[in-house]
Amino acid sequence: MAVRNDEAPDVIFASQAGMVAMSSAPGVEVRPIFGQSLLTCWITMAPGAGVPEHAHINEQSGVVVAGSVTITVNGESRVLSAGEAYLVAPNVVHEGVAGPEGAQLVESFTPVREDFREKWLALQQG
Repeated sequence: MAVRNDEAPDVIFASQAGMVAMSSAPGVEVRPIFGQSLLTCWITMAPGAGVPEHAHINEQSGVVVAGSVTITVNGESRVLSAGEAYLVAPNVVHEGVAGPEGAQLVESFTPVREDFREKWLALQQG
């Protein structure tokens, strides 16, 4: 399991292929690894899939691993490709839409997104 708590070991190793996926939006798969104050996710977006405009208390960084994604923040859009990254401040309205070939991202959040933790734990419990 990739959830750290006070009884967890000092290190957690995880494999993207071995992680149970959850969805944050249609066409978006999220495979999270949770620390005490840091959440990192492997994200796969189908071509044209998107995460609608939203904001959260978490600072968010992302690295595009493959494909492309259009990130829109405060009405300004930028297309990012493999090897490019973004950092969104807390409480800033933003959205992301995968390009025509889809996108693979690695995103991190601090503090942990508790809504993601609750959703992922519910999936683990069946």
